[in-house]
Amino acid sequence: MKISAGASLEDQADELLAIINMIGFTIGAARDLGVEDDVNELEAARVKLVA
Repeated sequence: MKISAGASLEDQADELLAIINMIGFTIGAARDLGVEDDVNELEAARVKLVA
């Protein structure tokens, strides 16, 4: 998934929020599978996106 360059700022914000939420769901799934290294990397990426 990528953010549309030609979209309105509001649409871009919605797309970014969707990406952040997908990362959150992926973190939850990785935790369920017990893959801690991947969870740490995903959380670091999520923090960078939110900041």
